[in-house]
Amino acid sequence: FLSNVQRTPSGRVALESGLRMLLVDGKPVVEGLTGLEYRLVEALTAAQPRLVPNQALGDAVWGSGLWDTYMLHNLVRRVRRKLEA
Repeated sequence: FLSNVQRTPSGRVALESGLRMLLVDGKPVVEGLTGLEYRLVEALTAAQPRLVPNQALGDAVWGSGLWDTYMLHNLVRRVRRKLEA
């Protein structure tokens, strides 16, 4: 049922863009992802294995000039919690 899957180089994390689903070790993230969380993971996955500067990441998620560092850090923290659950 997964038609368009992007995987990180390690293969541990995958995104299914058609369903906006994040898979960790082949299993869906239990809580699911909000639209912002999905865009964050999508931007990070697309850039693998490169690091993504905060400016580029924030712009990819919210748009240029529509975010601040506090918003980005909170969003990263939320996604980390879901990945670690």
